[in-house]
Amino acid sequence: MSIWSQFLTNDGRRIHKWTHYFPIYEDHFRRYVNRPCTFVEIGCGEGGSLQLWKRYLGPFARIVGIDIDEKSLAFEEDQIAVRIGDQKDAEFLASVVTEFGFPDVVLDDGSHVMSDVVATFGYLYPRTAPTGIYVVEDLHTAYWDEYEGGVRRAGTFIEKCKSLIDELNADHARGALAPTEFTRTTLSMHVYDSVVVFERGAHLRKHAPRIGRESHLDVLPAGIPRIDFVASTTKPPRPDATASIRAAYLDLLARTLTGILYEDPTCMPGAWFGTYDRDRRAEGRDWPARAESMVGLHRLENIRRCIELIAADDVPGDLLEAGVWRGGASIYMRAILETDAIPDRIVWLADSFRGLPPPASERYPADLGLDLSIFPELAVDVATVRANFEKYGLLDDRVRFIEGWFADTLPAIDPRQRFALIRLDGDLYESTILALDHLYPKLSPNGFILIDDYGAIPACRAAVEDYRRNHAISAPIVEVDWTGVYWRKETESAQ
Repeated sequence: MSIWSQFLTNDGRRIHKWTHYFPIYEDHFRRYVNRPCTFVEIGCGEGGSLQLWKRYLGPFARIVGIDIDEKSLAFEEDQIAVRIGDQKDAEFLASVVTEFGFPDVVLDDGSHVMSDVVATFGYLYPRTAPTGIYVVEDLHTAYWDEYEGGVRRAGTFIEKCKSLIDELNADHARGALAPTEFTRTTLSMHVYDSVVVFERGAHLRKHAPRIGRESHLDVLPAGIPRIDFVASTTKPPRPDATASIRAAYLDLLARTLTGILYEDPTCMPGAWFGTYDRDRRAEGRDWPARAESMVGLHRLENIRRCIELIAADDVPGDLLEAGVWRGGASIYMRAILETDAIPDRIVWLADSFRGLPPPASERYPADLGLDLSIFPELAVDVATVRANFEKYGLLDDRVRFIEGWFADTLPAIDPRQRFALIRLDGDLYESTILALDHLYPKLSPNGFILIDDYGAIPACRAAVEDYRRNHAISAPIVEVDWTGVYWRKETESAQ
C-alpha cells in the first residue's frame, strides 16, 4: 500500500502533512520497504507520522522519534522509540546515534527555526548511513521572519542549499572550489516545493566516454571550443536499475541465509525447538535448523553498510570472520564483493570447524559456567561450510579457510596481513580476547570491527571492554541490534 493510501486510511494518531509531500516520500523511501532500516524523524507532532512510517516500511524498520516535549514519550510502541532532547544539541544527537547507529533516513520536521535546521544538518548528515537519505521539509519557513527566514537572508537553510549545490559540483570548478566531504559523500540533491532531499553515496570517478561512430560534431565551427573530459579507467557508475537489482539480490540472499524465506524452524534447545518465529529469526535470537546464518537481518545489513563504506573510503585490507558456524555471514560478505565488483579483497574464515572449546575458566574466569562445547548444533565441519559457499556459487580462490583453535591459528597469520573488516563471533571471553589480541593490530585505520555477542554474552562484553581499556581505544561503540555492536578504528592521528 502506498504512503498516500496509508495516510488516507489512517485510524491511529493524527497525521498533519502537506499533500504534495507524499509523492516525494514515495520516490525516496520505497527502497526501504520490508528491509531493515533506521528511520529518524525529528519532530513527533501528534505521533501519527511515526505510526505511518512503521506501517509503510514494514516489520524490519526501527522508527526513532526526536522531540523536545516529554509528552512525546507516550508515542512509544513496538518498533517506535522516542528520545527527548533539543535537535540542535550535538551531545544529545550523538547519544541517539550511539544508541541506534547511523540512520538510513533522517526526516527533519522539527522546530523549522533556521539555526536549528542548519545545526542539525551539520551534525547528523555526516552520520547518516553512507547510502542513506536526509530530508528537510516545511522549508517555506525559510522565507518567514518568525523562523529566522527571509528571501535571500543569510543563514537560512535555503541559502545553505545554494552553496551545497556548488559543493556537489566542486569537482568541475577547475580549482576554484575545493571538493569537500559533502562532495565525496553526496550523490544528489532534490529540490522541491518546501522540501529538499539529499541522497548520500560514494562517487566513482567521473567518466564521460565517447561511444559510437564519428559524427559531424567531431569538426566544430571556428570559435566553438571542444569540451574534453578527463578520461578514467574506472567503471562508469551503475545505472539505477542495476543498483536496484543488486539491492534486491542481497535482500533475497539475506532472507535465504537466515531461513526467513522458507520459514526454517529452530534447532535451538528449549521451548521454541521445532517452531518458527519470524521476529526472533529476523532479530537473530535463535538457531535455524538448516539455514546458514543465525545473526539476523540487522547484523547482515550492518555488514553490507560497512563493506560499502570501506570500499568508498579505500580502506585497505581483506575481510575476516572469526567464528563462522555454517558460514552464512561470510557468504554474505563474498556476495557483496561480487555484486559491487570489488575484485581485490579476500574473505577469510577462521574457526575450529568442530564447535567451541570447553571453558578454560581457571585462566579466563569470565567463562566459568559458559560451556557451549556441549551443543553439537554449533559444531560444523569445514567441508560443510565449503559446500554452503558452493551452493550459492561463491566458492573460489577469494575465499580462504583458517582451520583450528584460535590460540593456535591466529598468532600464525602473516604479520603483514591487513584487514578492512573483522567480525568476531566467538562467544567466549577466551575466543574474543584472543581474536582481539591477534587481529585488531592488523585492522587498517578506518576499518571496522564487528562484535556479534556483545549484548548477549557478558563474557564476550567483558573481553571487549578489557581490551579497549588496556589499549586506550576511545572510538565509540555503535549498537546494531540487541546484541551486535561495532566501532570504526581511529586513524593514527586521532589516536
